[in-house]
Amino acid sequence: MNFWKGLVLDFRTLLGALIPNSNILSMLLRYEAEVDFRTPRVCLESAARTIEQTLERRGLDPAIGSSALEQLSRLVAPIDPEVYDQFEHAARQRLANDELNQWPVVVLALAFEDVIWAQDEVFLGTGIPIWTTDTVEIYNIQAVHYWCNSEKGSTRMDD
Repeated sequence: MNFWKGLVLDFRTLLGALIPNSNILSMLLRYEAEVDFRTPRVCLESAARTIEQTLERRGLDPAIGSSALEQLSRLVAPIDPEVYDQFEHAARQRLANDELNQWPVVVLALAFEDVIWAQDEVFLGTGIPIWTTDTVEIYNIQAVHYWCNSEKGSTRMDD
């Protein structure tokens, strides 16, 4: 799906997608054919651990989380550290000291020339466009429009 840039999902966005009846999951499903979704594998693994621990603490069956995680893994490509480790220093320089653990998300956005889908303002000031769950639909609609019109030979938004 190289016809449009993709979205890099951070840990909190992934976690939100694992919540039952999540609007994040429904957007991933709605735009899976038009937008590339990716995340650092470490974010997906952290989200999996967090949802499992949360379900166990609440006395719920962790299998619920496994099913949601399996679906999420089909929609969002987990990218291994070997792809981006060499750019860690450059990514860390773009983040505030208290947010340095977010560097894999920044690296993927830089490496794939993607934007970031995040739930908070952690990535502001990194020089990378940030979309929140409230606004990401605008990006996705633009992606669909771009793809449909590029098939017709035009990428103008007013076509």
